[in-house]
Amino acid sequence: MYNLIRKDFLIQKMLMFLYLFIGVVYTLGDLNIGFGIVIIVTIFAINNHYYDTKDNNNLLINSLPFTRSQIISSKYIGVLLFSLLTTVGMIVVHVVCQLALGKTVALSWENLRSELGISFILILLFLSFYFPFFYKFSNRYLLTIFSIIIVLSSILIRAIASSIENIMNNSLAFLQDMHVWQLWTSGTIISLLLFIGSWMLTIKIYANKDL
Repeated sequence: MYNLIRKDFLIQKMLMFLYLFIGVVYTLGDLNIGFGIVIIVTIFAINNHYYDTKDNNNLLINSLPFTRSQIISSKYIGVLLFSLLTTVGMIVVHVVCQLALGKTVALSWENLRSELGISFILILLFLSFYFPFFYKFSNRYLLTIFSIIIVLSSILIRAIASSIENIMNNSLAFLQDMHVWQLWTSGTIISLLLFIGSWMLTIKIYANKDL
């Protein structure tokens, strides 16, 4: 499985410059670091699936001594590992850019923890729906549409974030009686359960799929 994860990283090595560029843009634009992480991880996950379906590469992968369960598990584990590396990388980029601009590096642990927590939950939710959907319906047109949505979302991130905040303030007022830690715990548990369920479902879908 290690070689499958390593393959996914190596095949996108040239795109690492794009991911770095996105990180710099989000830092210089004073945008939400957490959303930057979500955008980068989303692009990584989409490209992983694209390269596997491109030129029937999935046939080659399945001819190697790996089970279909291992192939799917490598996708989930690989994206989680990339998410961790991206998180560390975004923080480093933020600090370096601030120092390069002669600014004082001021990272609020409370704000950073909130941004990273939200990004973690969003990534888990995205992967929970993305992987089973696209392994069930391998269609390049779907990949293109999804990619366009991601690009537009990254451009309109401020408006989207504002809209989400308004919706949450208007429709989730009943949650005010709950403590913050209860909200975080509930959100994390739900997203983790969905992620694990998605993992098992995708393995089943891929095991029964005709290549």
